[in-house]
Amino acid sequence: YQRRVHGKSDRPPIEMKKTTSPFKTQEGCKVTLYQDAHIDEESRSWLPPLPEYTPVRRPPSPKRSRNNSSNPPSLRGSLQLPNQNYKEGENQPLLSTPIIDHYYSSCTEDSSIPQIVSESTWGGFERRSCWEDLYCSIRGARHFIYIAGWSLWVHLKLIREKPMGPEGFKTIGELLKEQAEQGVRVLIMLWNDPTTINNRFIQNVVPFNGVMNTHCQETVGYFEGTRVICRAVLRKGAVMSLNGATPRADTAFGRVFGATTIFTHHQKMVICDSHSHVPHKRRVIAYVGGLDLTDGRFDTPSHSLFKTLQTYHKEDFYQPLSNFSAEYGPREPWHDIHGKLEGPIARDILNTFKQRWHKQCHHYRHHLLALNRIPGILSPQEDVIHGPDKWSVQLFRSIDSSVATVNGIETSIQEAYIHHIRRARRFIYIETQYFLGSSQYWEGPHQHNRDIDCKHRIPIELTIQIVNKIAKGERFAVYIVLPLHPDGEPESQAVQSILHWQWHTVMMMYVRIANALKEYKRPGHPCDYLNFYCLGQREAGVFPSILADPRQQVLARQTRRHQIYVHSKMMIVDDEFILFGSANINERSLSGNRDTEIAVGCWQPNYLWQSSDDPNYFPSGAVAAFRLSLWAEHTSLYLPCFQEPHSLECVDKINEIGLSNWDIFANRSLVQNMSSHLMKYPYTTFDINKEGNVDALVNVIPDCENYGALLLGEDVFPDIFVM
Repeated sequence: YQRRVHGKSDRPPIEMKKTTSPFKTQEGCKVTLYQDAHIDEESRSWLPPLPEYTPVRRPPSPKRSRNNSSNPPSLRGSLQLPNQNYKEGENQPLLSTPIIDHYYSSCTEDSSIPQIVSESTWGGFERRSCWEDLYCSIRGARHFIYIAGWSLWVHLKLIREKPMGPEGFKTIGELLKEQAEQGVRVLIMLWNDPTTINNRFIQNVVPFNGVMNTHCQETVGYFEGTRVICRAVLRKGAVMSLNGATPRADTAFGRVFGATTIFTHHQKMVICDSHSHVPHKRRVIAYVGGLDLTDGRFDTPSHSLFKTLQTYHKEDFYQPLSNFSAEYGPREPWHDIHGKLEGPIARDILNTFKQRWHKQCHHYRHHLLALNRIPGILSPQEDVIHGPDKWSVQLFRSIDSSVATVNGIETSIQEAYIHHIRRARRFIYIETQYFLGSSQYWEGPHQHNRDIDCKHRIPIELTIQIVNKIAKGERFAVYIVLPLHPDGEPESQAVQSILHWQWHTVMMMYVRIANALKEYKRPGHPCDYLNFYCLGQREAGVFPSILADPRQQVLARQTRRHQIYVHSKMMIVDDEFILFGSANINERSLSGNRDTEIAVGCWQPNYLWQSSDDPNYFPSGAVAAFRLSLWAEHTSLYLPCFQEPHSLECVDKINEIGLSNWDIFANRSLVQNMSSHLMKYPYTTFDINKEGNVDALVNVIPDCENYGALLLGEDVFPDIFVM
């Protein structure tokens, strides 16, 4: 630890060569990044467009004192103003003036500053609708469609805004059966939730989709007797622990409880053949990320609570809280991140599917198609993509030999997180469904919990990197976006325990950062370096009927608010590297022998830091554009300081937006629309004392005052189930 802080080391290369992953970096790929399942016309109307300008190499911003609250001269007159012509009940759209041009006008006038020249804007990034693209890919497959997922709901409609041709709004089940009837090989491998009822007769009489509502038996039954081969497989061989004791997987206890009851197959993959840049030839493409092909995931950046109940969500209402109806709402909004991959990396993802299929569906292994026997498939050499916006991509996994034809345990997702956290030089931006870990470093009142088996290193690595920057006197910022609370009833034992361990993790980080500020005699506050956020929505312009249930009246009629559930699994480092996939930041996703996971690390070689001696260059490729697009969704703004997220100016502005939105969200008596979604997570981080102690702004989660749902949670559930 001390060696990391004080020692002098060169920045490691972006490519990981020492890893448990058998997959090398694939050059010449294409990556399409998606925010949420769909971007509709309404969202496009208020999402600020990316500024159309060529980024430049620029001098550093002048240093600003913590006590100086005024904006620097470059910010004067450059902020966007709300559009006053918006309708009641809608998010306030913002004028689309390219304000960043104003900020950089002083730089571009200096002819001595070299321009960064690119053949395209923002590395070729454009906002696209994920499930529209996925629908077209499945519809356009000619040889094979392979799907591996945590869940697949056959009644899911990928297209809801406008029909894609004369077939109208087909469900994914109908689409897959139709493709199989036309000769396309369709193989589906789902997690078999052991709490579902594996009996066709009982399912027909009393449908039950399991504790996790995965629909696995319903889906298998739907495709029975068709040309679609659908198998539900258990997570065999996973290792569990209870209060520090770890039964081996080959014991009866480990086999029964560790393998089949607690852990899951969490990978989300769709692989199929598609058209290519070579006429009359096909290529392999793959979709990976956080989006499950199941109910409740369809959403747009607007994240409506009530307005879409009779349109997009009329037949797809999702609300994990009890006693809510599809007729009146509110629904739970859903934020997620996904990606499409083309080029050589898609073959690596295909090989991952094949390794799992051979192991867990070995009786059907002859149904897999050999690529070299498919007519018209590009060779690996032909599949390489060229051009200035090409990507380099490396595949990472959490997996073991009990569920795939691999050697031992692979933990390359955790290794990728650690590698890229250590090479970060300016900032890290994370969106994750869960954030708990590094329990071996918990201190103070939490020392008695050090034996809890949640020892992955991501939180401590983030902390060490911040402390390292403090020691060197350099600016650095970490932004982490979480759900306000995990999915489910906030007062339930599982949710309360997750919130409790999350608080322990956050406390550990802030204590060490506060100690570093004192040790190195640096001015400032721990929140100058590390901040946590959540997303929320409030709609004041919709008035459903009076409801009989008291809890519905409080939430739907009086407060009209709900968290936006953050289901993303993503990290962006210095606007040059993005890691995304199915893995959360918790032990079950990162240990390799619990949940099976998949992730990809992506970067554009032409949009990297040019050298360690040039601290004033800022990458301006698709990774930077995607982060700005996410921040536009969360804040409804493009501000000049967003281009330098490591700066104290940017940290202060994001916190200002987050606190303002939290005040609107938390005010029970005054119901008003939120102009954006980003909220400061309600820890008392701005009141952190010099020891770094963290408390809660509110003791109870909003709208759960009568149910005892504590924001800081309680240790009331076995840690193995929630870690």
